[in-house]
Amino acid sequence: MRRLQDYAECFLEGLGNPRRRRRHPMDRLWDRVAVKGNDDCWLWLGSTRDGYGTIKVDGRVQSVHRLVYGPIPDGLEIDHLCRRPSCCNPRHLEAVTSQVNTLRGEGPSAKAARRTHCSKGHRYTFTTDRRRCLICKREANNPTGRPPGEKVGIVWDEQPLGSVPDISLARKLGVSQSVVQKARVHRRIASYKTGPNWDEQPLGLLSDIALARKCGVSRTAVRGARTRRGIPQFVAR
Repeated sequence: MRRLQDYAECFLEGLGNPRRRRRHPMDRLWDRVAVKGNDDCWLWLGSTRDGYGTIKVDGRVQSVHRLVYGPIPDGLEIDHLCRRPSCCNPRHLEAVTSQVNTLRGEGPSAKAARRTHCSKGHRYTFTTDRRRCLICKREANNPTGRPPGEKVGIVWDEQPLGSVPDISLARKLGVSQSVVQKARVHRRIASYKTGPNWDEQPLGLLSDIALARKCGVSRTAVRGARTRRGIPQFVAR
């Protein structure tokens, strides 16, 4: 009899079936939260997405922790201070910027931002806008390991200045290419040039294109060599 009265009252009030009356979303939400102490995590017992609790409200799936927090200021997002995505305790939620939320996490960018030493174990030097390893930078600028200001004692008379490229000789001696170039100028030795020995090439027996392919140079280089040596161009018979 009581059930019939409930149906009649609901019908007269336009609420329909009392069993199908929708409850308030927050009532349904708190029914699925394991509430404990004030400082403990209140874990969500319902459905989740990527670890975050979800609930359907007005036909749309929404995040539980955002509903628990309430109105969120523009440009901010909710961060879990306890680092547990399923926690719904309002004391563990804080509205922060996206950058702060990312740096507080455990992703690759957050771990890299918290590093205080470089890959070689040297401690970073922090400035106002960046961080860097001064030891690694010093080693890169001084690959030879010599103290700054130390003069390099090299006997250039014993070095093959005319037969070795600048970069090869610089790596061998542990100096820069400019030092090798200055040594060539002071000793009046021409810079090293790669190219064939034209004294050993049959300039008058092969065509320009054949000799260029053989020596690995351009046809212009072959013609220049003929002109400098006074050898006429090859003519096929």
